[in-house]
Amino acid sequence: MTMLDFRINGFDILPDILGHIFFAIGISALQAESEHFKQAGKFNLLMILFSLFSFYEPQAEPGFRSYLFVILISIVSIIATWFLVYHLFMGISEMATYAGQSDLAEEAERRWEQYRLLLIATLVTLFLVIMPPLAVLAILGLLFANIILVIKILGFLKQCTERL
Repeated sequence: MTMLDFRINGFDILPDILGHIFFAIGISALQAESEHFKQAGKFNLLMILFSLFSFYEPQAEPGFRSYLFVILISIVSIIATWFLVYHLFMGISEMATYAGQSDLAEEAERRWEQYRLLLIATLVTLFLVIMPPLAVLAILGLLFANIILVIKILGFLKQCTERL
């Protein structure tokens, strides 16, 4: 979910927690509409907690031990984001279905599927580090796909705002 990371002396000047707080404000207004939005809100609270750990990241000594905590938080964060996005899209799908907007409901499920596949592809790409040229191509392709998907999701959310 995060595409930008700007740090000065280890401090994140565009902290993820701000985005998660704005997201919490928006999703709290939707919680009465679907149980999925309630679940998304719970996972977002978890993401707020995890984003506190990334506000300041000092330069660590190289070695597995120094990265173990970061790796653990990253894995749990990926899983929480997975469920957060799932519940968000399923909540939109449910809300659209109740409003008689079947095309939006179908698009919500399609966007979830695209997000899921992109996340899986990203995780698979991590194993390509043993083949650097292939990894670079895969990362560039994923970056391009991620930008396209973010644009499509933002357009979809704009449609939802207008029609639901």
